[in-house]
Amino acid sequence: MGSGTVELEEVKETQPARLKRALPQILLAALLAGGVLTFITYPGIWYSDSYQRAKTAVQLLSQPDHSSMGSYLSLLPELVIDLCLEFTGSYAFYTWMQAAFFEAAGLVCIFWFFSGKAAWLLSALFVGCPLFLGYAVYWETGTVTAACLLLLVVATDAAWQQLRAGGQILRLAGVGLCSFLAAGYRPNAATAIAGFAVWEAAALWRCKAQRRWRAAGIGVLLLGVLLAFRVPQMAGMQPVSNGVVGPMWETACMLHRIGEGNGYDTYLDDLIGAGNTKKIFAETEEPEASMYLFSDTLDYWSVPWSKNSSDQFLSKYVTLIREQPGAFFHVKGEMARRTLGELPFKEYEYDRDGGMAEYHFSDTPQRHLFFDCVTRFADAWRWGRTPWKVLGTALVLLGIAFFLRRPAASAARLLFIAVCYEGAFLLTTQSHEFRYWFPALLLLLVSMALSLAEILPAVRDVLRRRIRRKVRA
Repeated sequence: MGSGTVELEEVKETQPARLKRALPQILLAALLAGGVLTFITYPGIWYSDSYQRAKTAVQLLSQPDHSSMGSYLSLLPELVIDLCLEFTGSYAFYTWMQAAFFEAAGLVCIFWFFSGKAAWLLSALFVGCPLFLGYAVYWETGTVTAACLLLLVVATDAAWQQLRAGGQILRLAGVGLCSFLAAGYRPNAATAIAGFAVWEAAALWRCKAQRRWRAAGIGVLLLGVLLAFRVPQMAGMQPVSNGVVGPMWETACMLHRIGEGNGYDTYLDDLIGAGNTKKIFAETEEPEASMYLFSDTLDYWSVPWSKNSSDQFLSKYVTLIREQPGAFFHVKGEMARRTLGELPFKEYEYDRDGGMAEYHFSDTPQRHLFFDCVTRFADAWRWGRTPWKVLGTALVLLGIAFFLRRPAASAARLLFIAVCYEGAFLLTTQSHEFRYWFPALLLLLVSMALSLAEILPAVRDVLRRRIRRKVRA
């Protein structure tokens, strides 16, 4: 004050304060974007499972007794669609809510981790990316799962903040809801939830701050997963585990690898019919390329309905692994190679077999243009459809950030959760398609953005120092 001037220290805005300030605009933008996208694609972009979910939702609405109902698909989406139909009578309302939720989750994650121009630039890239716009209205469980995982990243990261009791309770409610939806929409996401729990447990052990709330967060995470598997049964429905489908496919691949005349010519005949095991040996294409090569021989869609048949198949699978470990490791390695290799952009369909006409879809030039933009972008973006390249890039950037001694814990956590999520598909063996990879891709893109946000300023500072040295010399 002696000089007659007042020096004001720049106060850095906290993450909760920044998000709270931006939240009204985020929600408004998400609702508007969801409405526009739903209007263009009415009633959304559907594929084979989408039709099944729509029919199941109608049955839920029309049949008071659900005890005879079941599905090999995850049942929570059907229950949510049923609620939308009860309130509005329109499938488009579900599409709108899903699109708005996805857009809001992405923007919340961006404004939590980034500020200023970086936040606005990343928001423009997220909202303007054709692939993300296409997934917002796509009736595929990966859309909601991806949004929930992004919000879980924010909610668990907020445990470090000095939140009041009300803020912590709100955070825990969000953690539980997102955990419930993520695992309920895609059961394989349970491994990602486990990854969150492990990371939080490690933080709980290392840091004394906010221990009580962090421990509560771990409990709520696990409770959400438990409820996700229990709610369909509580609603009177009979969930059917399709976890046997992967082992069925792997068993057929192992038998094909072993070959005819090696003592396994009738190995599955007691389960799939006399003489049908030999049909597996007769397949001329690579059996790991597609599970549908054996769809006529292996009844993928009826076996899961019978616990006895499922148990027998799993027993055969385990026995074959024990007797032929070489064939197992070869098949598992080939499956992993295809899961992590370039994935086809399948099951994103404009109008499957004319089925959308029943739902009065918007067959307009705008919908055609939207669909073409999404599919062409996905086809051209080969790097994004190749998991090992994306994982490798994220790992390299994280390594550089650590080498430069920059804070990169959030980027490391996102990479860890993405690996946990994708690891479930390596273990259970799913069809090699982009839609299963999408949530992990989104997590890794945020991880890479966080790493770059630390790397670029460090590189800039190094260059500035070198320039100044040269100028002085």
